Amino acid sequence: MSIILIVVILLLVILLVLGVPAALAMGLPALLYFFVKEIPLSTVMYSMYNQLNSFSLISVPMFILMGNLVNELGYTDDLFYFLKRVMRNKRGYSARLNVFISLIFSGISGVAIADIGGLGKMEVKAMEDEGYPRGYASALTIATATIGPVFPPSVPLLLFAMMAEVSSVRSLIAGVVPGIVMSIILLLGVMVLDKKYLASRPAKDSLGNIPPMQAFWGSFPTLIAAPSIVLLMMFGVFSPSETGALTVLFFLIAGLIQRRLNFQKILKCLKITFTVCASTLFVTAAGGVFSKVMVLENLPNVIITALFTVTESKVIILLLINLILLILGCFMTSTSALVLSIPIILPVTNALGIDPIHVGVIMTLNLMIGLITPPFGLSVFTVARIVDIPPEKVFKASVPLLIELLIALMFITFIPQLSLWLPNLMFGI
Repeated sequence: MSIILIVVILLLVILLVLGVPAALAMGLPALLYFFVKEIPLSTVMYSMYNQLNSFSLISVPMFILMGNLVNELGYTDDLFYFLKRVMRNKRGYSARLNVFISLIFSGISGVAIADIGGLGKMEVKAMEDEGYPRGYASALTIATATIGPVFPPSVPLLLFAMMAEVSSVRSLIAGVVPGIVMSIILLLGVMVLDKKYLASRPAKDSLGNIPPMQAFWGSFPTLIAAPSIVLLMMFGVFSPSETGALTVLFFLIAGLIQRRLNFQKILKCLKITFTVCASTLFVTAAGGVFSKVMVLENLPNVIITALFTVTESKVIILLLINLILLILGCFMTSTSALVLSIPIILPVTNALGIDPIHVGVIMTLNLMIGLITPPFGLSVFTVARIVDIPPEKVFKASVPLLIELLIALMFITFIPQLSLWLPNLMFGI
C-alpha cells in the first residue's frame, strides 16, 4: 500500500470524524491523490459521470417522489386509521399495527426516515394510549422502519444494484422474503415484550372522527399500490424506473379524483424530492471518484489477500463484514456507507463465491440496523424530535429490539436462499 493512499484514507477518516459532509470527505482526499499522482483531472469528471450513468438510477427520484406524495396527500393518515379500526380492541393491537403498517408502507416509500416521518407520531401515540411507555413505542417505531429499505421498493438496494452493476429488479425482489422474516421476528418479539410493557388499563379511543368507510376510501390507493409495485416488478411487466413513474402518476390521478391535490402540494413534494436526490447523487458521484482511487491502488485485492492470510473461513469473514457495516451504519448515512464500502466488500464476497444479490440485502440490513444503534443512530434522533422524548430513553428501550434485528441479520446472512429463492424462482438462476 503506497504512502499517498494511506494519507488519503487517513484524511477521509479525519474529515468524517470532524463531521464534514460525506461527499466532500470522499471527494477532497481523492482530488489530493490525483494532484499528487499528476493524473488528469478529466479522470475525476469521467469517474463522476460514469458513477451516475445508469438507467436504474432514474427509479430513485421516482420512488422518493412517490413517498413524498403519499405523505403530503394524507394517505398515510388514512391507512393508519383504517388498519387501526380493523385491529382495535385486541390486546397489543397498536404494537402489531406498528409492524404491519411499516411492512405495507415500506412498499411505498423504501426509505426508513420517510416511514418514521410519515407514521412515527401516530404510531407512538396509539401505543401510548394502549399503555405502552413512550420510550418503547418510539424504539419499536424505528425498529419496524428498518423493514422499508429492505422490502421493495428499496432506495438503498437500487443504489447497490447500480454501483455493483447487477440487476436492479433481482436486487429489489431479493428483499421480499427478508422483509417478511424481519416482520415475523419483530412480531414474535412484540408478543414477548407485551408481558413487560403492556399496562392493564383499557386502551383509549384515539381514532378521531374519521368514519370507517372514509378511512377505507382514503387508504384504498395505498392498499392497491403497495402490492402492485412488487407484483409489477416480479412478473417483469415494468422495470423499477417505469414502475416508480407509473405509481407517481397513479397517486397524482388519485389525488385529483379525491380532491387532495393542488399546485402547492406538488411543488412541496418536488422541492423535497430534488433536495434528497441532489444530496444522494452528489454522494454517489463523489464515491465514484474515491472508488477510482481504490481501483488505481489495487486496494480491493490487497484487502482480499490480507483477509485470506488471516482466515479462509466464509463464516468468520461474513461476521467481520457485518461488524464493519454495523459500525459504518452508526456514523454514516446508508448512501454514504454504501458508496464507500461496496468497492471494498464486493470483491471480497465475490472471491468467497457469495452471490452479489445476497450481499446487497446483507449490506442494506446492516446499515439500517446502524440507524438505531448508539451513539449516533439517525432514526433515534428523528423519532425523538418528532415525539418529544430524550434520545437516551429511546436507545435504552431499543436494546431488545436491536437483538431481534441482529437475529434476523444472522438468518439472512447465513441462509442465502432467504434472499435468492424468490428472484431465482421468478427469473431463473
